[in-house]
Amino acid sequence: MKSLSSKNPFLKAGGGTPDIDFIHLLLLGSSGVGKSTAVFAIINYLYNQNPASEFIISEMKQSDYLFAEHLPNVYLGDRAILAIDVAFNEIELRKKNRGREKTPYYLVVEELTSLFELAGKSKKEYQEKIRVILYTGRAFNVKLLAVSQDLLASALGEGSARNQFSLVIALGSLRSSVTKGLFELKEGQELQKNLPKRFGYLQRFDDGSNVIKIKVKQVPDINLLKGRVLDILGKSANIAEAVDPDSL
Repeated sequence: MKSLSSKNPFLKAGGGTPDIDFIHLLLLGSSGVGKSTAVFAIINYLYNQNPASEFIISEMKQSDYLFAEHLPNVYLGDRAILAIDVAFNEIELRKKNRGREKTPYYLVVEELTSLFELAGKSKKEYQEKIRVILYTGRAFNVKLLAVSQDLLASALGEGSARNQFSLVIALGSLRSSVTKGLFELKEGQELQKNLPKRFGYLQRFDDGSNVIKIKVKQVPDINLLKGRVLDILGKSANIAEAVDPDSL
């Protein structure tokens, strides 16, 4: 019978595993480099680190999370933007009620840059809510896991990704202009441009760590992993009650 690893889903190129504890995480990579599998594995890992962790999913393209579309904390398609409201409201609740339990609360957003465009005239309002989550998340244990194909610079406003995310992971091939804007490189340092699927680079910005080359561990059974993620999201389903989408 196949088993599912609950360990760190990444390996260092030189051996060992990287520290992937984060306040906010940006995961970048073009289509087909294994971002979705990596995110599923991260969710599984985070839950196993702390089973009290709660997750809410936002996916505009309605592809990766169709297996969980029946859950109230999984927002797909035109409803994807509402997940930001739910996470923002959780911060507001934790501000007002200091006795409210501050369990790890993860907002997982696929293609955040495109999601803002879905908001239309409310785009600036949602950008501001994301900024609040980024800047106050540490205090209230509300964390953003943003998945995208670009840097989000124009979407998130001032500052680079390194100023807003404690951990950045980039998978697959990267243009030199992207790596220079994304990572804090030493003078003259160049990163490999043409990386195969499941390989990439990782850097922490909360402890001065250098960029390291990583590999996403092979998942022997993706359906088993999806089943595990479905169970985890099901246990978090009650958090969607923090806001009534129909009232927004």
